[in-house]
Amino acid sequence: MDNEFNNTTQYGKIGGIYFRAILKKIIKIGNLQDSSKKILDFGSGTGELKKILRTSNKNVVNYDIVPELTETSNWTKETFNVFVANQVFYIFSREELIEVIKKLQKTNPQVEIIIGISKQGFLNKLGMIILNYKDAHDNTLLSLEQELEIFLNYTKIIKKRSVFLLTNVYLLKFKEEHV
Repeated sequence: MDNEFNNTTQYGKIGGIYFRAILKKIIKIGNLQDSSKKILDFGSGTGELKKILRTSNKNVVNYDIVPELTETSNWTKETFNVFVANQVFYIFSREELIEVIKKLQKTNPQVEIIIGISKQGFLNKLGMIILNYKDAHDNTLLSLEQELEIFLNYTKIIKKRSVFLLTNVYLLKFKEEHV
């Protein structure tokens, strides 16, 4: 993978069409243009979601493990009613993802959760080769199925949309027994 992709700037070049399409689907599925929504972008990278929403919704807080990219050192202390995580949790272990979900549930049980999960299928692998992102999934710890299974232990799917048959975007809410 070239250095540009490693620095979370995958929004350049042809790959940007794909990654922006995912963000547009996230915005649509969660009605994120609504300025009353307060959004935490978990694993925000370079903050593209905030950049896209800049004119319609200024209530986005970027959180990332890279200190230069984050706007908060502790996401659990932020006030938000929408939690967005786009292609983030595949690099988490099962235990780490469960810990994030439990923290989210404890601090914000009424939150809307929007996640983007790569299918990591044949088309994704072909795209990685064509776009020269050959090691894009090298750090994968959880498959789409594993990630979704963990989420569905705590949440229910409100909406699901596909982006180019490559990524699924889900709008989730905590199940009543978990609230």
